[in-house]
Amino acid sequence: MLRIFLYLGQALYAPSLALEAVAGIPIWATVLCAGVVSAAYTIHGGMRTVIWTDIMQFGVLWGGMLLLTAVAWSRIDGDILAIAEDANRLTFADPGSSGTYIDLTSPYAFWNIVIGGIPLALVQMATDQIAVQRYDSLYS
Repeated sequence: MLRIFLYLGQALYAPSLALEAVAGIPIWATVLCAGVVSAAYTIHGGMRTVIWTDIMQFGVLWGGMLLLTAVAWSRIDGDILAIAEDANRLTFADPGSSGTYIDLTSPYAFWNIVIGGIPLALVQMATDQIAVQRYDSLYS
């Protein structure tokens, strides 16, 4: 429950910071408005509204990532893969070890990601109250 409360606080505070920076609206007003509007449309529309909001959010986030990638790609002079290779950004593991080592000092070693990162991400999908509620709503 504490994690959900912290998540909700973050979900209200982060866009409020952006609105304050862009529009000059005080943070307290944007947090209050976002909370009231979100609660109202969730109560009125129920789970269907929440799911459609998630679908729209998915589209906006992926569209933003693709647009950001395209803009960044267009502003880089030269071959992006060659630049990344020169900066040693294309390897997850020590090239001499065929990627079979576990390095507890590096967060980017291949097996550290497989053994630690992926299961941790899957735990949230199986135990998070928000995710489980959405799964259950499919069959009700």
